Amino acid sequence: SVEVLQARRQPLVDIYGFFLEAYPTGSAPPPSGANAPEDSVTWGRHVRKWRRMLGPRGENFLAYYIQNPFVVKRRVRKGIPDELRGLAWLHLSGGRELQQRHRGRYHELAHAECGLSSQIEKDLHRTFPNHVYFAEEGGEGQQALFRVLKAYACYDPEVGYVQGMSSIAAVLLLYMCEEDAFWTFCALMTQHATGRELVVGPGPDCRRLFIEGLPLLKAMFSKFEALLKVQTPRLATHLRDQGVDVSLYSARWWMTLFTFTLPFSHVVRVWDMFMLEGWKAALRAGVAVMKCAKGALLGLDFEGLMQRVRPESLVGLVKSPDEFVKIALKIKTSKALKGSNKPLVDSAA
Repeated sequence: SVEVLQARRQPLVDIYGFFLEAYPTGSAPPPSGANAPEDSVTWGRHVRKWRRMLGPRGENFLAYYIQNPFVVKRRVRKGIPDELRGLAWLHLSGGRELQQRHRGRYHELAHAECGLSSQIEKDLHRTFPNHVYFAEEGGEGQQALFRVLKAYACYDPEVGYVQGMSSIAAVLLLYMCEEDAFWTFCALMTQHATGRELVVGPGPDCRRLFIEGLPLLKAMFSKFEALLKVQTPRLATHLRDQGVDVSLYSARWWMTLFTFTLPFSHVVRVWDMFMLEGWKAALRAGVAVMKCAKGALLGLDFEGLMQRVRPESLVGLVKSPDEFVKIALKIKTSKALKGSNKPLVDSAA
């Protein structure tokens, strides 16, 4: 029938909206499983707990966190329910407070003139081309992404726009409207922007990934290398002996918060923890990737290593999202990072 033929022409997508076809190298995260990450009575209780904890429009969250910080951390680490993830990220990041403090500001910024518009437009088609929301050239998703990035370039002219920002903004747009995505993005890019700092801790200050000199990126290289030496000394030595510096393979991890490194089911779990715990969560995730890949990397020469640490090669080595998070959470960071230069900006410990 016509209906059957039309259905067959429709590309299949996973639960996150990514097409279930071979992804062009480096253009999008590997496909995630076709089934929901959790499907049980236990998960249903977890969702109900999150609804009560957030309250209407997330209004209960900070008050709940003040009373129960360890409960919140445990629930975040278990995974924020996908249907509540956007609301949770908005409040965890401090984005809602920024939004309330600057009512109407996003509309002004989104429609302002910007000298970086053409540069932003050039990168739109490279951002999640295999997601239903961003696949259409000039479509709704690309237009929303353009407005968010242009608004930020006007909001923070010192940083403006740098390639890599688009993937972070795009993930936010998959979970919230563009104004919420913009203010969440702004909160992630700053350290002392909101009262959240007094409750949860300073923001991750991601703008230091993109300002001149890339100070945060360099700090991540240093601290990741120190942590790798403690957690996987044999692998760290092998990489050093083969001349594979951490900067050669991990720069994109930090610049895009693993968006192009892990399956999307893993990416959102890392982001859940990052929203609350900051760069410590990202460092743990990076070491967890290398722990999963250790067996495949040992024994390879420089060329073999450089091929194996590519995202499309690493993805087949990581465990399920729950197992991956368990590996990451077993990684102790305090000993490895003790006394190493200026500390990174971290949120909750």
